[in-house]
Amino acid sequence: MTMPAYPPLLLVAAAIGAAVVAWLAMNRSKLSGRRVFAVATSVMCVAIIFMGMRFMRPKNSAKVLTRNLDVLFAVDTTLSMWADDYHGKERMEGVKEVCAMVMEELDGASFALVRYDNTSRILSPYSRDTRNINDALSVIDMPLQYYAKGSSMAVASDAIEDMLKRSQEERVRIVFLLSDGENTTEDAASVSDSLKQYIQGGAVLGFGTSKGGEMVYEDGSAVYDPDTGDKALSKIDEEELKNCADIMGIPYVHVENVNDVDEVVAQVLQAGRLRLGDERADAWDDLYQYGAVVVLVAILADAFIVLRRHA
Repeated sequence: MTMPAYPPLLLVAAAIGAAVVAWLAMNRSKLSGRRVFAVATSVMCVAIIFMGMRFMRPKNSAKVLTRNLDVLFAVDTTLSMWADDYHGKERMEGVKEVCAMVMEELDGASFALVRYDNTSRILSPYSRDTRNINDALSVIDMPLQYYAKGSSMAVASDAIEDMLKRSQEERVRIVFLLSDGENTTEDAASVSDSLKQYIQGGAVLGFGTSKGGEMVYEDGSAVYDPDTGDKALSKIDEEELKNCADIMGIPYVHVENVNDVDEVVAQVLQAGRLRLGDERADAWDDLYQYGAVVVLVAILADAFIVLRRHA
């Protein structure tokens, strides 16, 4: 359970109150009970009025609940995405890290997930419950040895377009295409140019290295290149990824760690603010707790007077 932001302030107030009571106790012979009671009561009344007026201040560092965003993750699940050149881990691990970061930063948006390899499939429709996406990502397995038939960026287009059409026009449609860009099928087609009309932001996120990474099948056996007989290496195709980004009208980012996506996420947040309007995008801190501190101290002072009279 998340604790409110102000209990530490009340603890400070309690300490101040205790110090006030101790000071009153040490100087009780010099003080008029009525005068202390009148001052404490007056201060309490002013503080209560302050609390009732609900003064606030801008909270510039707050996250905006971007409820007008529909964010679609299109994840390449071809065998090459299990190559081990993401800091010694599989590329798919990097995909999961980036998706988790984006969902955290765009809190309040709706998210959907599609995957593509030989075919494209919708794994999760738009939902604000990010557990749907995390659960779907967690059960994605590498394709079986006899199922993998090469890579084609064009396969992703149908599922992406289907999901974009499901998003309402007044919402900001964001697409993150996560892939290594390999096009190994005979047609070697790219994504459809019909996607651009639906997209207002996002990025093509490239995973992998030019040096390449090795792959293993689900049973642990190595993947070999049938032409050379050596272990197969999967290398990122940044030229194809940049081409996809140009077609979709969004930037390309090579992802070496999750921080590489920060700028794109900031741009998406800005797009959400513009569509929401400034008056709804601002966040505010309520200052009434400061009045509560003063009231608490005043109550402690009044309690001291009452106890003194009955001592």
